[in-house]
Amino acid sequence: MLEARHIYKHYGKRSVLQDVSLTLEPGEVVALIGLNGTGKTTLMQILMQLLRPDQGAVSIDGKPVDFSSLDQISYISDQFVGLKQETIRYNLDLLARYYPCYQEGRAQRCLDFFQLNADDQIAHLSKGNVAKANLLMGMSLDTSYILMDEPFSGIDLFTREEISRALTSELVEGQGVLIASHQIDELESIVDRALLLKDGAIAYEFSPEAVREESGQSMVDVMREVY
Repeated sequence: MLEARHIYKHYGKRSVLQDVSLTLEPGEVVALIGLNGTGKTTLMQILMQLLRPDQGAVSIDGKPVDFSSLDQISYISDQFVGLKQETIRYNLDLLARYYPCYQEGRAQRCLDFFQLNADDQIAHLSKGNVAKANLLMGMSLDTSYILMDEPFSGIDLFTREEISRALTSELVEGQGVLIASHQIDELESIVDRALLLKDGAIAYEFSPEAVREESGQSMVDVMREVY
């Protein structure tokens, strides 16, 4: 289990995260939702040890997360972080060189799923295909957890639907997936739990399916009530 406990983060006098705790189990999909500027990206970066919290701790199976344990986590940011002037294949080869958890079979299954050509140059792809290539890089790693920051940002409807299908497919079977997003329409039917972040704190945690069955409310309805 990936766990964050009592996370606090300040930038000067501005409080970004206040006593945030969450868990992510292998095999579940969890949404971290909220408006822009509520601390979602900051929390994701703390989970990946890219930022240090002022207080609190992150652990995997009860052991503190450090750089040696990050091979259990795949982080997919909202921007393609590879070499855009090179091909998909070249970028995958870089992953294979530096990440022992890279699996060629996983990469090929993702290429097939997204219908991408490994010999295409990233810079020549459409925005939607760049987003899929970005997802491909993270999903090619054999990790226990995938953290995704704004995967639906700035892409077309059909690409968003394709990414949603990927997140409920065998491509992520057994992995815990945490998705930070302010665009929640695509998340409604694929997440097991949702954590609503407001003013740097978890304002509400709920099961979208349970809320739909009990009150007929959508995730957007819940956000409207909280905000």
